[in-house]
Amino acid sequence: HPVCGDYDFTRLTTMAAFEAAYVGRWRALVDWLATTPYTLVVESAFLQWPILTLLRANDPVDEIFDAIVHSADVVAPLAILIYTPMPDVRRGWRAVGDRRGVPWQIGHLARAEASPYATARGLAGPMALERYWEEHVALCDRAVTTMILPKVILDPTTSWSTRRGVVAAALGLSQTATAPPVSDLTRYVGVYVAREAAREVRIELETDRLVLTGALWPRNPLLP
Repeated sequence: HPVCGDYDFTRLTTMAAFEAAYVGRWRALVDWLATTPYTLVVESAFLQWPILTLLRANDPVDEIFDAIVHSADVVAPLAILIYTPMPDVRRGWRAVGDRRGVPWQIGHLARAEASPYATARGLAGPMALERYWEEHVALCDRAVTTMILPKVILDPTTSWSTRRGVVAAALGLSQTATAPPVSDLTRYVGVYVAREAAREVRIELETDRLVLTGALWPRNPLLP
């Protein structure tokens, strides 16, 4: 990944050191994009990844905020931030958990309970998870409000198709108005094998759309 993961935290022992490495990756990505015609979607990397990594480690909130704002200064010339607020964190998390399944919920809860964030606050069980995500979302909202860069704030009460239309318009992209005919979709149905990873995934036809199973979440609708 151009920005997330693969950081040596045994070496990056201070927030200043992490921020220099993190902002440096964004700067390198922006420099590369300036030389290409591509539209690159860096999903969940700008807010979720650094906050999830640092807040769960119980790093100071204001220092996390500063790192994100400094990143915004770097990407502002080329980027558009697309953000969906979560006004009811607990309800939203439970809805996501229901869709992604019990194993995902159990794993997420275990990581939350074992985190320095929960330990420092004496939190356990669902409260450890809910309190963390409430502060996570509050920090996201604070950063989005403060950062000076082009941004699109989506309405979470609207449908996904409506939100995709707003995003497409903001990026100057066309959006397929109707789903492809089922006859066009059937040729993609089947089992796909990644030999180097010894892993297989399946694409199924569900009414008039394709769904991927065996990777990421239990069922992943594929967009046309």
